[in-house]
Amino acid sequence: MASQSKSISKYFVWILLGLLIIGLGGFGASGLSGTMRSVGSVGDRDISIDEYARALRQELAQTAQQFGQTLTFEQAQLFGLPQQTLSRLVLQKAIEVEADRLGLSVGDEAVLEQLLKVSAFRGSDGQFSREAYTFALENNRLSEAEFEDGIRQETTRNIVQAAVVTGNVMPSVFTEKMIDFLLETRNFTHVELNETDLATPLQEATEAQLQAYYDENIERFTVPESKQLTIASLDLTQLSEKMTVSDEAVAAFYEKQNALYNQPERRIVERLVFSDAQSADAAAAALKNGINDFDALLEQRGLSAADVSLGAIDQSFFGQGTGAAVFNADLNTAIGPFSDDLGAAIFRVTEVLPAQSTPLEDVADQLRQELALELAAKEVDGVSAQAEDLLAAGATLEDLALETDLVLSTLSYHAGVAEGLAADQAFRQAAFEVKSEDFPELIRLDNGGLAALRLDETQAPRPQPLPEIREDAMKAWRVEALRKALLAQADDLKSQLEAKTMRIGEIGGILHQETGLNRQERPATTTANVIERAFELAPDAVDVFDDAGQITLILVTEIMAADRQSKLAKDIMQEITAQLSDDLSQDLFEAYVGQIQARADVSLNQAALNAVHANFQ
Repeated sequence: MASQSKSISKYFVWILLGLLIIGLGGFGASGLSGTMRSVGSVGDRDISIDEYARALRQELAQTAQQFGQTLTFEQAQLFGLPQQTLSRLVLQKAIEVEADRLGLSVGDEAVLEQLLKVSAFRGSDGQFSREAYTFALENNRLSEAEFEDGIRQETTRNIVQAAVVTGNVMPSVFTEKMIDFLLETRNFTHVELNETDLATPLQEATEAQLQAYYDENIERFTVPESKQLTIASLDLTQLSEKMTVSDEAVAAFYEKQNALYNQPERRIVERLVFSDAQSADAAAAALKNGINDFDALLEQRGLSAADVSLGAIDQSFFGQGTGAAVFNADLNTAIGPFSDDLGAAIFRVTEVLPAQSTPLEDVADQLRQELALELAAKEVDGVSAQAEDLLAAGATLEDLALETDLVLSTLSYHAGVAEGLAADQAFRQAAFEVKSEDFPELIRLDNGGLAALRLDETQAPRPQPLPEIREDAMKAWRVEALRKALLAQADDLKSQLEAKTMRIGEIGGILHQETGLNRQERPATTTANVIERAFELAPDAVDVFDDAGQITLILVTEIMAADRQSKLAKDIMQEITAQLSDDLSQDLFEAYVGQIQARADVSLNQAALNAVHANFQ
């Protein structure tokens, strides 16, 4: 019954209060054809035009409260609100059809009980008022029969829903297995092996070894399909280096931003405002006599320090008297009361931020660079206009380089190139899209520069000759050779550990011991991969593990089963059981309504839906 009552209360919040307070009253289906009465049906249950319109207006009002602003109907459509509203009504009607099939309903007494709970239907004496009831319904174009039938249907739907979702409990074996998994702990030791631990030092690759590695991994040294580009570009930063900025301009720029470089002392201040001077005086007396402290005053008012904080402010924030007092106050000492724009208040200073002054000499180079960039940006605008005119007249990129400040260059471009011009997203996009038949177009780079490009040739994927990438190939070979050498040595050490001819503390490397570790813990000395692997091993098992290139030996020394009787286990089990039971109930209800909707004959009148939507636009 508690669940049912809660659902009924929710129904009245959204239907009655929605109708009576947020303005659903008087919504009409003006402009709709007299032949259209419903937007659809589920079995023998119609979804009336007014019912859909009211539900949609209610959904819009609820969303407006959440967002803090009214949505246009176009925005509501983007959020899918009309579809959500219609789906909810279809579901409700399907449950009503199912209730009819099961012969479920509620009597007049249940309906009356809910009516008597609605405060909007009470008179001045606090009792149910027939006049208030009739007036509210008439004002919202609802008949008593229509409204009471809505209550009856909602109550019946709640009964059907409660029958499905109540009393579902996930079997304990499932939660027990989860507890066993989550709270099992292990003691294990792991040793990281590095090149210095090799019994035989790693030798440099011979030419034959390097060539073999290159041949076996040729895809690593293959350049993907690439575009051979000719580029005319102008770099803003490089251009700015040619700009001349006078000392006078730098000084003027500094003065313009004086507040940025010269800040007075600031203080982080808390202000507790009182309703009148007498209350403030009484609070100040209590502070002075040690009866209260500032934090206690906040607590009595139900406030936190954040509620009364003014943040970092300078003395000009206050009037002359208050400002002088606050900026001479000791830290964490309440002072006042003083009068300010909100009334009598007590203040507390929690932090002092000293005055800061940055002389011109310290920032002159930075300011000169900023001004140079501004001058360069203006220069770029002029070059851009000149280059656009030349390109429009049929000029080539070579012509641009001769007649403007743009510089000619070439680039073999593919997705892996990300340096220089290729680091600029605007350039990368243009390089990706350019075709051989395209005429060069000027683009504005993300860094403020300019570029125009031409595709000269598209080259198929091709291996880079070994002599050109010898250093990279040697590094890659060495990484792989070291990994194989460490794996081989780790396998030998594993055999000795398993044969008990060596203890793990004797094998060298970087040793870490973990005690009582569960699966969720992440100590700084152990990676998640090593922990996961350790929990896959049997007691006393030794494993050689390649942790993303870090060769590690793992020895599990003890496995401690979860203590199901511990307080932690019981708390987790209770939480998991509740969550899983809720999930089970939700899954069962969704499966159930899916079945009854599939059995019901659902039809929608798109013309009527469109007509209702037109009233909202």
